[in-house]
This record gives sequence, structure tokens and C-alpha cells, in this order.
Amino acid sequence: MRGMLVGRDQELSRIADALSPHTAGPSLIAVLGEAGIGKSALLDATIADAVARGARVLRARGSAAETDLAYAGLHQLLFPLLDHADALPTRQRSALLNAFGFGDETAAPDRMIFNMAALTLLSNLAEQQPLLIVLDDLQWIDLASRAMLAFLIRRLEGEPIGLLAACRGERLPDEFEDALPSIVLAPLGPADAQQVLDLLPDAPDDALRARVLAAAEGNPLALHELPRAMRTANVFAPAIPVTDRLIRAFAAQAATLPADTRHALLVSAAADSTDQTVGKAVLPLATAQVWRPAEEAGLIRVYPGRIEFRHPLVRSAIYGAASPSVRRQVHLELAEALSDNIVRRAWHLSAATIEPDEEVAQIVEQAAMRSWGRGALAEGATGLVRAAQLTPGVRDHGRRLFHAAIEFFALGMFSQATIIAARASELAAQDDAAADDAVARSWRGIAAIQDLELDRAFVLLTPVLDDAVPYDAGTLTALTIVGEGTYLSGRAEHRARSLHAMGDIDWIPAEYRLDMQVAVDPFGFAGAARASLTELLAAQQEHTALSFHLARTCLRLDETATAAGLLNAVAHPERPDAHVLLGGMMAAYLGAAHFYTGRWDEAERAVAKIGGDDGTLLAVQFGRFTQAAIAALRGDTARASTAAADILAHIPDPASTSELTVKARWAAAMAAIADGDHRFGFTWLQKTFDDTGAPLHYGVSVYYVADLAAAAVRIGRTDDARTMLSHAVAATAAGPSPRLRLIFDRARALLAAGADAEQYFRAALGDPAGEQWPFERAQTQLEFGEWLRRARRIAEARPMLGDALRIFERLGAAPWAERTRAELRAAGSNPKPVGRGALADLPARTRQIVELAAAGYTNREIGERLYLSHRTVGSHLYQAFPLLGVTARSQLRDVVAEG
Repeated sequence: MRGMLVGRDQELSRIADALSPHTAGPSLIAVLGEAGIGKSALLDATIADAVARGARVLRARGSAAETDLAYAGLHQLLFPLLDHADALPTRQRSALLNAFGFGDETAAPDRMIFNMAALTLLSNLAEQQPLLIVLDDLQWIDLASRAMLAFLIRRLEGEPIGLLAACRGERLPDEFEDALPSIVLAPLGPADAQQVLDLLPDAPDDALRARVLAAAEGNPLALHELPRAMRTANVFAPAIPVTDRLIRAFAAQAATLPADTRHALLVSAAADSTDQTVGKAVLPLATAQVWRPAEEAGLIRVYPGRIEFRHPLVRSAIYGAASPSVRRQVHLELAEALSDNIVRRAWHLSAATIEPDEEVAQIVEQAAMRSWGRGALAEGATGLVRAAQLTPGVRDHGRRLFHAAIEFFALGMFSQATIIAARASELAAQDDAAADDAVARSWRGIAAIQDLELDRAFVLLTPVLDDAVPYDAGTLTALTIVGEGTYLSGRAEHRARSLHAMGDIDWIPAEYRLDMQVAVDPFGFAGAARASLTELLAAQQEHTALSFHLARTCLRLDETATAAGLLNAVAHPERPDAHVLLGGMMAAYLGAAHFYTGRWDEAERAVAKIGGDDGTLLAVQFGRFTQAAIAALRGDTARASTAAADILAHIPDPASTSELTVKARWAAAMAAIADGDHRFGFTWLQKTFDDTGAPLHYGVSVYYVADLAAAAVRIGRTDDARTMLSHAVAATAAGPSPRLRLIFDRARALLAAGADAEQYFRAALGDPAGEQWPFERAQTQLEFGEWLRRARRIAEARPMLGDALRIFERLGAAPWAERTRAELRAAGSNPKPVGRGALADLPARTRQIVELAAAGYTNREIGERLYLSHRTVGSHLYQAFPLLGVTARSQLRDVVAEG
């Protein structure tokens, strides 16, 4: 094949080097350039070489008409491999089959589980035979497929899988920009262009040759096609771009074909499917004789069961040459033929409809919901926009746009959601009923909450709560938003209004209902919620929204590790859009869960990207709290104080946004305490309670009472601390979590007189559940160790202080570690600073893999947790072993323990 390509030896060599199994890193490369520049020819040549070397090739080609059809690209790539799906883990197999419409589940498959299914499927096949994935016209591959491919290309290192893509233009789609190396094809030089013409069967003479060379501008496809067209017609003005010249050339060729052939080509161009079964439903008499003239003209290639346009520009030429009325008629015929495929039928009906039509709008809306159910979230939201465009009534038009805005927001496309909602608001201004629609008010409530305007959100949503309609999507959204808004605000009147609205919500799905109940009354509903949670987690489906609501419930019930696991599954930082999902709140909550469970580096990583055009003020400030908290506890007090001050400065009304207010004040307090200023720390902590000593926020303030007690002891304000502790205990009496009980016992121990403290310290350390929150446990160990040393029980104090020091050192909590060392020295011990060690110097992902391997997980199990193939996991371990000085997996446990 190399010999058949003129002027592309250098590009072929670069592709071969990039795809070589000996290359450093994953085997990836993309070829960019204008239409006809030779991208597909390079792909064909590379494919031929790969097949000759024994590789299996999987190829998919994007199509302009299928850009909005979810998983159209992956269908080409993976559908031939579904026979191998039985070898996948159950959850992965279910997600893969459901995405292709073959599963039994009604919920949307979780994207990360689906991505892992594709990766595992390809990795398993690559064990038998090297694979080459080839993607042509990447710019037209649908969004759902591109999301999976973006995930895939970041995980091919160590796999015998190469990936070669071609994309029109000089820039890759955003999903691939930072992960896929590329080369841009330049036009052929004059000598190479002459050689291409020389190789043609009917090489043009000197006069025509000069015109062709000038018109083609070094474009190889133009050099092949223009000589024939320019012999018969002068259709090329000098100012016309090369692409348009080629389209005119192909259209001129098609115009000479028999009428039945032209019609068959138009049907295929409108269907934009290479599967002849689609066309045959409209063209039952389209025999081989019908296709032969187009094949002989070089416009198509005919294969068993399918036809393929020679180039996308051929399809564009044929479709564009037909009159609008003829195109609409063909789309109507295709819609009728595809009556059993709701998504494709809706697409063709939409293409055939030029005026608003409620019946078509309903079909397109149903198709959008079908795409959503298959996990193609962006396509579903786009479908809602198209359904809105086809809607004649103002109210339904606005409702569908507001619904689309909510779905785009959930996807993390907040700026696009805002634009769509603005158009919906213009429509709502024309119709009072449209403005009062539950979906419209729900969107406005979402937007207000993201801007931390909680009072305005309640004003907007109150009419929906007053006239709640059971089983209505708008009412469900409004109720869910009200629960979140109540917890954020902490206002007593908001809680009372929300509790009243929850009087009859049995129709709400359990995950949403539980989230709302725990948000409004986390201690009153705690017992029933924990009982329900066990059942829900056991029956959980892989579903992004449901996982989020369950995770948020778990966080507020102090089932922190469970929350981290649920959020990690849908908002893992390796997911490119993790930081924008739900405006960034998924990543923000994941950061908080990691912080509380002592995985501070992972917490920082989870929130690092929150912000930008699609990060909301709410998520930014929540992410900033996690950063401020970690900075304070690690001794970076200037950064912590600045972050806390920034949070408080961006809160419009602290009285109606008390969750963030209280958290920011705690972070500022811990920064002051880390600097040794306990009086200033107490002042900040006192502000997390009101003037009577009651919790300022009903669900958050109570967690800070032990830190307040510790500061109070230092400055002689123990009576104030006892008052606040009493209020905290009373406020949570209906259902304190094990974590809260440990916090209260720590506070009691610090405030107790004499020997009474010991029983509370032992209670605070006696529950093994406390190990889930390592910093809080180490604080108690430090304070108990100090108490034991002062009681001259040195032998008991040393191990207690030693345990605390190990935790503080691991977390990097330098101020607390130094205080612990001072206590150990006072107890007659001389602790040495713990070095970082080789484990800490490993890259973050490799360190995670080593820690999981040391815990006994297999490579496949590690891969499932970290969204990597088992072979990639093995590659990381292979590289880590010599750096850690080990030769066997069994030695990793000691390395991790020492680290």
C-alpha cells in the first residue's frame, strides 16, 4: 500500500512509529486535514500493514447524519464483538447490552461501568490477537460514542491495542485534544501532484493538466476527480473552495446516472446507513443492476449486505442536489420504514418537518427519553431541544426547553443550559401558565441555588409545593431541589415548609425521597433512613442520578465510606467531565467524602478542576471548603484563611446559607488553631452556634463542638462550651450517628473534671467505627495521651501518642504531628520524623494500584475500581516493583504499612 500513495512516506512512517508496540506510552495517533487530503487513504494503508502483521482491525466511521444518534459510532465498532460479552463481569455486561438496546434494565446504564465494559471487552480480545481501532471522520461520531472513546484512549497504555483516527480540519474535538497526538496533512507539493496525474488511467494533457493542478491545490481527491469533471463541464470558478469543487464534481457525475440509481443513492444518503436493510424497506426493487452504474462511476462501493459511499463528499453532493421537497418525502418514507426504531424514526420525522407539529414533537420527545434511558444523556437533551423547536404551543415549547436545560445542567453543560433556559424564559414571558409550569420553576430554583440565593429559590418553588401533582416530573424535580435548598440554607422556616411538603411523597422514588427526608431532618429520619439504605444499596442500579442522591444521603448519615464509593463510581477524577456533572457538585461531594475518610490527596484531586464556565458558584465554594480544610490541617494556614474568607465573601446572605457559612468558619478556626491562636480559633467556632448556644446549622454545627471544646479548654471558656455541647446533644437526640456520638464523647472528655475524663476518652476510642474518620480519631488519641501523661501514666500515654503520630504523619497534618512529637518527648520518647519513602514518590495512580494490591485485590478487581484494564494494572505494578525494592506481590503489604 505504501507504494500506491504519493508523497506520504513521511506521514506513513510517523503513523507506524506511533502505533509500534515498542513505542513509549499508548499507541495512538490522529490524522487531521481538509476533505480529500488523503486521510482515509493513510488509514487504508495502515490497515493493510496491520492485517499483514496479524492484527485484528475494528473500524468505525462518523456520519454527519448520525451525529445525534446515540452510540451509532460504537455500534459499528463493538456490535460485531457482542458475542464475547458473556465473558464480562455481570454489571459490565448488563451496561453494555443495555446501551445497545438489548438489556432488560429500565434505568440508564452508568457511563463509567459502560466504559469499563468496552475497555474490558477490547482488552480480552487483545489477549488473543493484537487490535487496531480505526476511527474515520471522528468529527461526526456521536457524543455518546466519543465520550467512551475519550475514556478508552486514556487507558490503552500497556495494552496491545493501537488507535488511529482521522478528523476533518486542523483541530480534534475537545474530548481528545489533550490525549490524542496528531499530525496535519498538508497539500501535495507540485512534483507529487504531477505524479498523481501521471498515474491516472486517463492522465490529462498539458492544457487540462494546468487547469486541474490550479483547481486541485494539491488535494489528492481533487487530483483524481477533477480531470473527468473538467472535461465535460466548466463548473469551477477560481474562488470556489476545493471542497465545493469536489461536491460539484460528484454531483455532476451523479446527474448522468439513471433515475432509479439516483433515487436509490438519495435514499441511502438520507438514511445515512450502510446497512442495505434500511434502504430495501423503501426500495424493494433496488437490485444489483440499480447500484451498478453508481459503482462503475466510482461513487459507491458495494459489499454483501451494505453499500458505502466512496467519500463523505459523495453523500453530501447527492443529498444536496435533491430539492427540499424530495428530501422531505424520502425522510417520511424512511420514518415509515423504521417504525420499530423510535430514535431513527424520530430523527427522520424531524428532518421531514418544516413547521411546528405537536405529534412529531411528542415522538421526538419520546425518542429523547429513550436515548436518556440508554445512557446517551447529551443526545437525550439535544432531542428535547429539537422537540421544543417542533412544538406549536408556547407552554409545551417552554416546558421542553426548561426540561432540556435541566438535563444539560445534570451533564455539566451549565453554560449551554443557561442559554436554552433564557430562550425558554422568553417564551414563558408570553404565557402566564408557561411561567408557572413546575419544570420552569424547577429550573429557576436550580439556577438560584447554584448562585447561593436560597430565599429566592424557595419563593420560586413554593407554588409547586402548594399544588404538588403526584407522579409529575416537574413536581419531583422541585421537591428534590427543595430538600437540597433546605439543607444549604438551614433556615427554620425553610425546614418547616419542606416538612409540610413531604406529607404525601410515597410516590417519589425511594432514593429521592430518602435524600429529601434526610436533608430536611437528618436525625429525625436517621433510623428509618439507615434501614432503607441497606435495602436500596443492595438493589442499587448503576445510575448516575440515583447514585448521587444515595451518596448525598450517606454523607449526611455519616456512612462516609459508602458515599465515597458511590461518588467515585460516577465522578472519579479520571472521568473527563467529572468536575462539571451537576454543576460540579458530584466532584465537590466526592472531595468532602475523601476528606472525612482521610484520603486528602484524593480529595484535592477530586475538587481541583471545579470552576470555569460550567462550574457553578455553589460547587466552587464547596470545593474551596475542602481545599481550605486540608490546607488548615496541614499547616498551610495562609492558604486556608484566604480560602475561608473567599467563601464567606461570596455568600450573599449568611443567614440563609448557613451550611457553607458554618463550614467556612470552622476552616478559619482550624487555621487559627494550627497557628497556635486558640482564642481566635474559639471565636470562629463560637460563630458556628447562635447567641443562645444552639447550632447555627441544624445538621453541620454539631460536628464542630469537640473542636470548640478543645479551644475552650485552652482559653478558659469551658462553661460556654458546655452550653453548646448540651444544645448539640439535644438537637441530635432523635438519631445521632456513631461518628457524632464519638465527637460528643471527645467533647465530654475535654470538658470533664479530673478522673471523669477517662471514661469519655475510652468511649470516644472504643468504637472501631471511629477508624473511618482518622483525623478525628487521632485528635482524640492525642488528647487522651496528653491527659495520661499529665496523670503520670507514661507507659499508657506513649502508645496512644504513637498511634496518633502515625495518623497525623500519614495525613500530612504537620501542626498536629509536631504537637504529638512534643508530647512524646515530654513522655520520655524521642520520635523521629517519618520519611515519605519510595511509595509516596510514586505517581498517584501507581500508588493507588500498589495500595490496592497490598490489600489483596486482584488486577481485575483493581481495574474495576480504578477504571483501568487488568493489563494496565499489571504494567503499573511491573514498573513499581523495582522502585519499591520488592520482587513479589506478597511484599507490598509491608511496603504500604511502612509508608
